Amino acid sequence: MMSIIGIPLGFYAYLFPGNINLMVLELYRAKKIHLLVLVLFLIVLFEATYCWVSLNFLFEYKSSQNFSRRFELAGYILLASMGFWMLFENKKEELKIQRNMLFRGIFSIVFNPLQIPFWLIFGIIVLKYIPLNEGFSNLFLFVFFNSLGTLLAMFAYMYFGTKLFKFLNLNLARLNKVMGLIYILITAFSFWFA
Repeated sequence: MMSIIGIPLGFYAYLFPGNINLMVLELYRAKKIHLLVLVLFLIVLFEATYCWVSLNFLFEYKSSQNFSRRFELAGYILLASMGFWMLFENKKEELKIQRNMLFRGIFSIVFNPLQIPFWLIFGIIVLKYIPLNEGFSNLFLFVFFNSLGTLLAMFAYMYFGTKLFKFLNLNLARLNKVMGLIYILITAFSFWFA
């Protein structure tokens, strides 16, 4: 039952701070539970969709390097765009920052620039251990476990993230600037070594 490796992969994919987990953390801190539940549902739905489609795509087109390179390039362009947006946002308007954070978070759920290269890279490894040609159940179980790992990462952010915010006494604007810079650096690093 190698499908269980989906749990650590799903957790790892959302372990690093980004628009999605920062939005979840802020919704949890603001006690906007109804919106938080909706956002968690969207995260799981789109993560499962990304995983399912990416693994099927890799299975069908694993011999074509040209396709995977184009998807990776599109992901990095989206990542850099969000990084510049976060870096140059007006930090004096806290309410606008929170609205933008929610917008970027929802946008990142639907058009997740990190998941494209993530699944193109890790999907190759997954395909070695989960034979998709043996039927629907192998892929379904992997996607289920991956979604469970994603939820565990979100719950970890809700629990430990609040403690981290209290400990470091960071505000959302500073954290957005740091994450924007990290996104730009990841993109630059990826293009430099591509």
